[in-house]
Amino acid sequence: GYKNADMHVADLANFLVRGDAVDKELNLRCTGASCSILFYAAWCPFSSKFRPIFEALSTMFPQIHHFAVEESSATPSLFSRYGVRGFPAILLANETTMVRYRGTKDLKSLLQFYQETTGLDPITYIDVDQQESAGSLGSAMPGGRSLRKMAEDEPFVFLGALFIIMKVAAHFIPTVISQLRAFLIVRVQNLNLRIRRGSSQLTERALTVLDVKRLWSKLRLSSKTRDLSKGASNARAWASSFASVSLGEPSSLRHA
Repeated sequence: GYKNADMHVADLANFLVRGDAVDKELNLRCTGASCSILFYAAWCPFSSKFRPIFEALSTMFPQIHHFAVEESSATPSLFSRYGVRGFPAILLANETTMVRYRGTKDLKSLLQFYQETTGLDPITYIDVDQQESAGSLGSAMPGGRSLRKMAEDEPFVFLGALFIIMKVAAHFIPTVISQLRAFLIVRVQNLNLRIRRGSSQLTERALTVLDVKRLWSKLRLSSKTRDLSKGASNARAWASSFASVSLGEPSSLRHA
């Protein structure tokens, strides 16, 4: 709300001008005087917060003609001509010059901008509630308007932009597809190489295990062979000893 309740504050609706009438209004009202133009968008939250500030400025500077242009009532070419790249935007104009405000959108900064640009002082001061005005107001790009609205307002501009986008896409899409294909080929080759390396390592490990088993089998077989040879030698020695003892017994009996 406004702190000064005794001062009547003008409503923004009283300043609305259609986009196609902006040039006419400037020529009509800025002859020997200054004009303040607000470009805003109904869908933009920053525009809604800025509204009470602009209304207060129109009351504080009645010697400056104020009018507002809503985004949907104007064409993109109008915003381009006036250098509007975001909402809300304020321009001060007279017969010879036009200055676009680029500072922070708070009441104090705008008061200073008005005074420095026009050389005029406010007839009164209206304090705007900071909760409504938000000193840290930003800007929203005009891209918030729908493509359908743009196509209806300027079909040739829309078709031209669409043609350019399609040309750019047609130029870059084959390159992107080629790069993607090359990337996939390299990835598949690397994957195959890893699979082959993994298979080779598994084969080597399997062969190593088989070699160990074979060596172990040979060692066991060799050990068994040695044991059998030793047993056979012992058996032959025992048999030889037994034969010697058996042959010696009859001679001793004969001597008896």
